[in-house]
Amino acid sequence: MPFNIRHWAWLARNGHIESPPMELGPFPFAVMTDKEEIQLHEDLKQWGILVENTLTDEAKDLLNAIAHVNEWTIRGLALLYAKKTNAVREFDTSSDEFGLVKAVRDVPRVPFSVTVTKSEVITAFSTLESLLVTRHRRRTDVVSQVGVILRTILDPEGNWSPWKSTPVSLPYGTVKDILKDKELSALILDDVKDTKHKEDPDETETVDVTVTDQRTKQAKGIQKVLRGSEAPAYTATQLSELAKYPVSTMVQMGISYSTAQGVVEPDASTGIMYLEGAGVVVSYARGRSEETRVIRYVPGDDKGFIEGVQSLVTLADPPQRG
Repeated sequence: MPFNIRHWAWLARNGHIESPPMELGPFPFAVMTDKEEIQLHEDLKQWGILVENTLTDEAKDLLNAIAHVNEWTIRGLALLYAKKTNAVREFDTSSDEFGLVKAVRDVPRVPFSVTVTKSEVITAFSTLESLLVTRHRRRTDVVSQVGVILRTILDPEGNWSPWKSTPVSLPYGTVKDILKDKELSALILDDVKDTKHKEDPDETETVDVTVTDQRTKQAKGIQKVLRGSEAPAYTATQLSELAKYPVSTMVQMGISYSTAQGVVEPDASTGIMYLEGAGVVVSYARGRSEETRVIRYVPGDDKGFIEGVQSLVTLADPPQRG
């Protein structure tokens, strides 16, 4: 078993370090058996993380850097819609007197963080099996460095190509109008890659046709809203076309940074969509006020990821960091 969030939680429960940040959940360790507790302890000693029952300085410094905001930290969540299960639909609600169905996750999620210190950039990906941590020596242009790192760790095998389109922008108010409409804002995620649960070939074909029809209907609805706004015709066409493609993975991330008064978390986010058949799209905000803010949609190449990170840094306060 590799080092994971359970080992960190064990260290915290036994007074060696602070608890891991909630953003790196889930935390499936509310109840552990004595055997599990012993195994975690043995793992930590075998790996040299605990020496004579004392946490090494190197491990303490590394975990503290991940847990706390240094100069700035990006925390994100990747939703793996392509690996969606039937967990919610198969949950027995007839005996669910405590409403546990609301806690069931049918879309696997992977939380992550990218921490920038004076000398390093530290990434942490948390799954049920492992907490994967990598360390990079900080470069002068750390914003560009973080952008390239994010693109690499979110697609380590390089299977995804950038969206083949020129960048387009929408007024923030128009985006809010679309998001208010549940039928338009949902990217028909419920049935993505869901045909593997169908045993009847005819039923599978029906599901595929239905989903395609839904996506086409949604694309037309979005295009209608956009053409009724101030969006140029090209923008309306490009963005409405995106609704036709299944979402494989969706990533949302925000920024926190350290000030003399404490940690500040601006109301800003950057999104990344991995669309089957369309490629990778990065969306980010430009402009500080709602009146001047626009949402940019750009190809998910190095330049797009760097712009997405720069947007978060720029919208932070003070205006420019890194």
